[in-house]
Order: sequence, then C-alpha cells, then structure tokens
Amino acid sequence: MTMRLAQVVYTLTQFHTVQRVALRLDGEPVTVFSGEGIVLDRPQTRHDYEHLLPIIAVAGPGFDQESRARCG
Repeated sequence: MTMRLAQVVYTLTQFHTVQRVALRLDGEPVTVFSGEGIVLDRPQTRHDYEHLLPIIAVAGPGFDQESRARCG
C-alpha cells in the first residue's frame, strides 16, 4: 500500500505547480491510509517516499538529448 500511495504522490507532483499531496475522502482529510494504518499527519511529498526509489532512476533523456532506445 505504501508503494501505491507513493505512486499517487509522484504522479501528482510531477507538475511544477504541485509540491504536496493531501488526500480527502468525501471532503474530509484522510489521516490514516488503508487497513495497514499508514499515518498521514500532513500533506505528503516526494521526500516522504525517497527510501522506496531504486538506486538508479532514469526519468528520460537528459537535457538536449534524444532517446536512443530502439524497439524491435
């Protein structure tokens, strides 16, 4: 469940206008996520899930570079 929550946070914070994610259910703040009891005592950021990242993460080609991946 932590990975699912991290995916939501990373997906939403990919936009420069989104820095933190606060979850709400029926308009009420979610303070505990799932039956596993993940406590959400404040809006979540990418920093909260950095420990789940792989050692090497590639988001895409670098600045001014083309992707060299070939399919088939």
